[in-house]
Amino acid sequence: MNKVYIIGGANIDIIGSSLKPLLVHDSNPGKISLSFGGVGRNISENLALLKEDIYFCSIFSNDSFGKMMIEDLEKKGINICYSKVVSNYNSSIYLAILDEKKDMYLGMSDMDILDELDIETIDKMIKNIDNKDTVVLDTNLNENIIKHICYNSKGLIVVDPISARKSHKIKEVLNYIDIFKPNKYEAESISGIYINDIETANSCIDYFLKKGVKELVITLGSEGVIAANNMERYWLYHDYVEVVNATGGGDAFLSAYVKSRINNEDIINSAKYAIGSAVCTVKSLDTVNQMLCDSIIYEELNNLNIKEESLCI
Repeated sequence: MNKVYIIGGANIDIIGSSLKPLLVHDSNPGKISLSFGGVGRNISENLALLKEDIYFCSIFSNDSFGKMMIEDLEKKGINICYSKVVSNYNSSIYLAILDEKKDMYLGMSDMDILDELDIETIDKMIKNIDNKDTVVLDTNLNENIIKHICYNSKGLIVVDPISARKSHKIKEVLNYIDIFKPNKYEAESISGIYINDIETANSCIDYFLKKGVKELVITLGSEGVIAANNMERYWLYHDYVEVVNATGGGDAFLSAYVKSRINNEDIINSAKYAIGSAVCTVKSLDTVNQMLCDSIIYEELNNLNIKEESLCI
């Protein structure tokens, strides 16, 4: 079986979900939860649930949170042999505030520990990657580390830019990226093109393909998904979904898309499968839906009424 190597953040997620419209500069009634998170880690767990062979590379603190994260990953069958444990940093923490519609209102991260992920650590992993393997990166990583992986890895390169601010770390290596999954705001931030209609969607696709991205998947929230490469481009829509927790939807989407593509599905069926995975996740209280599997995803797809529109001119 081909392996998937994931390099990125692992942190403690603290999620505050407001019960009423948020009032700034005031205390808001809500529900607060604590769980394991991080884009790289969440993608690893989702892919493990979908039965892929996963190697996860990150930095863990030797504190109590770090030890709990390591134990949890090992229990879930995720190989962390290329990860590193340090004692001079606290564990990475991500804080999110959700509004009354369960959409993110504000996020804040303390991920300085990832600066400890050095080239020596990365090279121990890279030397074992071949051209049949897949490498997934998130942009919590240092920009020089991202470039080093792109320049030296033999595997298929997949990138989640994770935020508009951090997405600019990959502008110089777009031509190394095989699958790129920004959301609407990240795609607009990098390209400077705002996606409002078919014309602007095509302009945004053109920007990334001309920069060398081989395959582009832009998630647009309630407006659907754009999937494109040099041969095809589609805009997919689906019925309204009642969201319980939107935090892990993007991670679940990319995980399922990667699984589908490395198993040789085409881009449109892969996008549909990924939408089903994301919807299963945003309907769950947890950032990673522990029930995620093929049967649950396909059951969800039967109810979504997904429609696609070709964007090819």
